[in-house]
Amino acid sequence: MKKRISFLYLIIFLICSPAVFSQANRMAGKTIGLYISSQGFSFDETFTMKISQFLTVGEDRSYLGKIKPELIIRLGWMFSEQLQQKSKADTVIFLNADLPRGRVMKESFDSERGFLTRTHEELSDLHEILVINPFEMRARIHKSVYIRSNRMITDRVPIPVLKASFLFLDPIRPRLAEHIDVCLDDQKSEAPTEYFYFHKKESPMGSFFSKSFSQWWEQIVLETQSNCE
Repeated sequence: MKKRISFLYLIIFLICSPAVFSQANRMAGKTIGLYISSQGFSFDETFTMKISQFLTVGEDRSYLGKIKPELIIRLGWMFSEQLQQKSKADTVIFLNADLPRGRVMKESFDSERGFLTRTHEELSDLHEILVINPFEMRARIHKSVYIRSNRMITDRVPIPVLKASFLFLDPIRPRLAEHIDVCLDDQKSEAPTEYFYFHKKESPMGSFFSKSFSQWWEQIVLETQSNCE
């Protein structure tokens, strides 16, 4: 009798609990498009030097282009490669680096309202499109006081603070969108489990990017739509 009751409780638990497994594996076996919206991508100029250092890790930067497009491309390639392994997707296509599809996304994605304005043949082979919009990195100034040569010195340290949205779009039903909102303060926020590694040990900015994308995946696993206040 006790075994029957325990089994019944197990069935009820599985039915009533959030579908964590299905959310964490929603991309498994699928062809996924990844697009980072340039319109919604921005960062404080305070971090220009640190971002430049991040871009030098493992790369020959004898030719220097514009830092924002470079950063989008670097993050997109690293994220798409690791996401394919993490999500068990059949394929993750970085649309920004695919000229025909990237052009279509730029023309049809409404960055203000967060959905596609129409369907396109170029996107019809994709099961879902993951769009990052916005990705806004701002500086919060932290005042650090210390003593040097019997003098009190106040140091103003810029702390990276992120506000981002990760949207799942359906290329067949263009106005359908699901979003996960991510907020992260590099000093105040609790560090998420490390799921993505973007040169964390080699670059302070890489460490912040690693935390940012890992925070998104942690919310996928826990089915937390937003951690923003």
